[in-house]
Amino acid sequence: MLPLIDTHCHLHAGLDDGPRDWEEAVEMCRIGWQDGVGAVAATAHQNPSWPGATSAQIRASTRELQTRLHQARIPLDVYACGEVMIGPELLDDWTAGRLMSVADSGRYLLIEMPHGVFLDIGDLVAELVALGVRPILAHPERHPELLFGADTVMKLIRRGCLMQVCADSILGPDRQVHRQLRHWLARGWVHLVASDGHSSTSRRPELPAAFDQIADWTSPAVAERVCCTNGMAVLEGLPLVVPHPERPKRSWFAGRR
Repeated sequence: MLPLIDTHCHLHAGLDDGPRDWEEAVEMCRIGWQDGVGAVAATAHQNPSWPGATSAQIRASTRELQTRLHQARIPLDVYACGEVMIGPELLDDWTAGRLMSVADSGRYLLIEMPHGVFLDIGDLVAELVALGVRPILAHPERHPELLFGADTVMKLIRRGCLMQVCADSILGPDRQVHRQLRHWLARGWVHLVASDGHSSTSRRPELPAAFDQIADWTSPAVAERVCCTNGMAVLEGLPLVVPHPERPKRSWFAGRR
């Protein structure tokens, strides 16, 4: 089995709402490594609520974490990453170099909607792509406008946006979410699966169970793509080619009982 790749896990002690200290951050990494994770994007929120999470601080924190992992003999590769909240200054902040891209490669940018708000980001996605950086939308399944909005999701993907789904959405109890995510996976609309881990207890990094569930819903090949190979390409800053989204044809008996 290929190593799992976690492209979104909050591991910076004290920079945001992730681990409280380095001991917990290292423990989270230990959990991931024991679960089969080979590399992880050590992520910190970049929004007005966490002004200390600058790109410079995220870089320094990632170096510190990698040193501590080496001392603890945990052979996990960590990459710097910001989770950028969408706002009116995002393009200016990107152009000015104030935002941390995924793995600091300048090729991918992890973005999230403001809390409890859905925005039409089609034009933003197109502008970022034109600037040479491909956006990855974190946890799109948390927004009903996307979870049940096939046309909206397809338009964003066609413009160049990648969809990163959280493992806890796949493993959670909500069957309605499961049903929609199974459709997404079958249609190739899920490009990455990440833990979005925040602690070693209440929000643990969990990828193996999500891998198994995806393999059961679809196939091991799909699970490897969204949990392993796509993530490694993103962390290495390599181009990622995804299927052009098409709405499945509606059968003549659809909706009949």
